[in-house]
Amino acid sequence: MEQKPFDSDLVQFLNLEQETAALEKNYIDAKESLEKVQKELADTQRKKEETDAKAARARNDAEAEKKAHLEEITTYIKQKGVLKKECEELSQKNEQMHRDMSAECKRLQDDLGNKSKELQDRKSSLDKISGELQGKKAELKEEEKQLEILRGEKKALSKKRKSALGVVLVLSLVIMLFEAYYFTEEVSRWKDSCENARDEKDEVLAKLAETEASYEDTETKKKELEDRLAEAETSYENAEKGREETVEKFTEAVAELEGMSEKLAEIEKYAPPVMLKVNDVYNADKYGNKLKSGDLKAAEMRYLHFDCDVYFLDDSIQKAVLFVDIYDPSGVKKKNYSFQEHTFSEDVSMTGRIDCGWGNENISTYKAGTYRVDFIYDGTIIHSQKVEIEVALY
Repeated sequence: MEQKPFDSDLVQFLNLEQETAALEKNYIDAKESLEKVQKELADTQRKKEETDAKAARARNDAEAEKKAHLEEITTYIKQKGVLKKECEELSQKNEQMHRDMSAECKRLQDDLGNKSKELQDRKSSLDKISGELQGKKAELKEEEKQLEILRGEKKALSKKRKSALGVVLVLSLVIMLFEAYYFTEEVSRWKDSCENARDEKDEVLAKLAETEASYEDTETKKKELEDRLAEAETSYENAEKGREETVEKFTEAVAELEGMSEKLAEIEKYAPPVMLKVNDVYNADKYGNKLKSGDLKAAEMRYLHFDCDVYFLDDSIQKAVLFVDIYDPSGVKKKNYSFQEHTFSEDVSMTGRIDCGWGNENISTYKAGTYRVDFIYDGTIIHSQKVEIEVALY
């Protein structure tokens, strides 16, 4: 009976040893489980960091691609406007050139017709004068023949006078005086007639020379007009060739414009109806005025302000509400329940520039670190970017 306390203590000791061993085993198991959990947590953290890095790269790539698309769309829109204007100018120049060339050709053809008619009239006049000249020449020849006949008659009469001289001297003297007077008057008359005929001949020859000179001058003018007409036809051909080249360029420009329009339409399929470009981010007061230099220093921050350009790709959109979400460096969104759990919102009317921001006018609500800012339209993020707020060093 005296050994019971010892046996009881021994049993308790053994039980304690077993419990201790069990606790040690549980401790080892728990430690192993903890190490395993810590390892899994480290793997999870590493995977999370890798996922965050991939997501950040994806966001950066998407942002860069969206920015590139936006710049490309803007460039295409500008090029489209320039090409359209150039096409209209080329078309107007082409029409004006065609009108001018048609008017010039018509004027030259009218001038040529008038000159040709004038030349025909002068040629007819020349033919008439030539006919008159031929008639005068024939009359002159006839008068010369008559003069020769009279001279023959004078010689015959002279012979008769010599043969009758011996018969009747007085009669012969009278006859001779009469004949001398008669033939002197006749010769004088025929001489005057010949002089008049020569004067008329000289006058007709002078008119003929003048007509020939006028004819040559008309021929020269005709040749000049023909040269001008040939030059005009050459200019017209060159203008027509230029017009064809202009039409070809216009066709190419239209084809290029259509290709750009198709490409722009293809790009617009993947673009949101509203696009946004952030021009500047700075520290401002509640009225949007820059504070100091506008640098983003944590202790100096009041309102994180954004200067943006908004583009409406859908012309039917006249007004829009943009929501903005600001995530702090730990990934927590700054919520405002007045703006449907977004950080803040901004009403936008038509395409143009907007200024908006969020903060507190009395104290800084921004700690140092990297913030993510999402601009949202109709439930879709149309722009996202990172904003670095630095530690203020004094």
